[in-house]
Amino acid sequence: MRDLLSKEVPFEWGDAQEKSFHGLKQALLSPPILRFPDVSRPFHLQCDASLAGLSFVLGQTDDDGRKYVVSYGGRSLRPCEKKWPVTQLECLSLLTGIPCLLAAAPFVVYTDHVSLKFLQSLKLSAHNRLARWALDLQPYNFTVEHVPDKRLTAADGLSRRPYDEPDNLEHDEELQRR
Repeated sequence: MRDLLSKEVPFEWGDAQEKSFHGLKQALLSPPILRFPDVSRPFHLQCDASLAGLSFVLGQTDDDGRKYVVSYGGRSLRPCEKKWPVTQLECLSLLTGIPCLLAAAPFVVYTDHVSLKFLQSLKLSAHNRLARWALDLQPYNFTVEHVPDKRLTAADGLSRRPYDEPDNLEHDEELQRR
């Protein structure tokens, strides 16, 4: 099925692709894909943003070195957020993906946006959204690792899927100023 992504291969859906597709669906629904978190293990967080939405994948690594998913999610962008630069959207995906579970545990953030590596050393300014968000992130103990976008497939795919438009836009103008 992966061959269908190549520009050089004509798109043909046959029995082999159908079998692969159903196998993939079954694998995504079966353990060890989604597990309960083990607070004794380190966490990692993949986050991504696109012009369509934000996404995150929270995971851990088992004893055999295999990564597994603990939680994932995403949402569409609000109208005001669609005007923001990509660096702010990437940071917003990080803020969206940090659950309370990570407040006490160190974790690694994997992102395809290299400028997020500098969040923890950002110069503070009262009129800078990223600087305010960097302050929001100070209680968390994390490092940021850059991953080429071709290797950040889980979060990347979730950020590009269609989400329902947000229902409650009454705070949209407030978010624009934030």
